[in-house]
Amino acid sequence: RAVRNRRAYLHHKLQDAVSANTSGADLKFVSIACGPAHEFSDLVRGLQGKELPFSIEFVGMDQDKLALDNARERIEPALRDTPRVRATFEQDNIKRLIVEKSTAGGMYDNAQVVYTAGLFDYLSDRASNRLIQKLYGFLRPGGLLIVGNFGTYNPQRFIMEYGAEWFLIHRSEGDLTALAGVLPGNPEIWVEKEPEGVNLFLNIRKPLA
Repeated sequence: RAVRNRRAYLHHKLQDAVSANTSGADLKFVSIACGPAHEFSDLVRGLQGKELPFSIEFVGMDQDKLALDNARERIEPALRDTPRVRATFEQDNIKRLIVEKSTAGGMYDNAQVVYTAGLFDYLSDRASNRLIQKLYGFLRPGGLLIVGNFGTYNPQRFIMEYGAEWFLIHRSEGDLTALAGVLPGNPEIWVEKEPEGVNLFLNIRKPLA
């Protein structure tokens, strides 16, 4: 249920960005370690047959080619009925993204929403901190970075770890907030959770100026 709620949470965040875009400026969404990108597929289905006053670009990045193929096969056919929405799928490496200064010709830059869920559960604090700085740099002024992570409340943790040898890095709200503590400027930072309270979401809003 928590994983399904994660999909719904991200879908609503994308919907909110579309609904709040009263300026008519084009939107860009970037999903890091996108997997099947169900949340964007849900958004596209909701936009089918509607006339948008702006364009939406989605960039889905993952190092797993099969995951990208799965997302592409689901999303691209739906885009035929949404001419102002387009999607790009990029096979890329998280380590390279953290370490290198330049990234794929700027394809991730100027995003209104950058988000990732299911990735930081496996990253150390040091790697998480560096990646947050990198992802934050992809945002346009006023843009939103969302980082999902399993919280410390996880009723299935014992079964996951000792039954399935599935070990995650669980973080509290304070742990997540601390990861964003070195960002420049004065971003707005808060943590939300899905209804089960298992998945937490660090939200970081970049100042407009």
